[in-house]
Amino acid sequence: MTFQPTHVRDEAGNAFGVLTNPFFVIGIGAAGGAALGTLSNPVRIDPTGTTTQPTDVIDRAGRLIGTSPFVVQTDVFTGTGNGTLIDVSSRPLKHFSLFVTAAGGTPTSWDVRLDGALNGVDFTSILTHTGVVGLGLTLFTNANVTPVLWLRARVAALVLAPATSLTVGILGVQ
Repeated sequence: MTFQPTHVRDEAGNAFGVLTNPFFVIGIGAAGGAALGTLSNPVRIDPTGTTTQPTDVIDRAGRLIGTSPFVVQTDVFTGTGNGTLIDVSSRPLKHFSLFVTAAGGTPTSWDVRLDGALNGVDFTSILTHTGVVGLGLTLFTNANVTPVLWLRARVAALVLAPATSLTVGILGVQ
């Protein structure tokens, strides 16, 4: 049996986010709701306590909190528009990758951008993925260092048919 959660919940059980491509979510707490682990003292997931533990947390406003040196976001599009706005101002990112896949066939054409900004308003394209690149291929910034405080995927142009949706994934690292 596979558990595939679709909502992120806070300590009181209130849903405040939707996972578009979830891996797993583990909520660990003691009786009465007290947390067993914190960012500074996480619950260990290795038996000997010698490996670095994941402590990435996203708050209700979508801001990244914690120490993880990367962020991953996947958005599904059926038309043009902006994906999820990601605030990484607490730990700026500078290296990126972008991938595009589709459901139901290959789109006629697409123009997908990974945009970055320093103020969350004035975005500049970091990477551009089009039909010339090819569906299912990943683009990388390679040696280009592009420090940003805000990220988003953006579909600038799309002729979807015969596909039914376009999935855009971004990865940013420090």
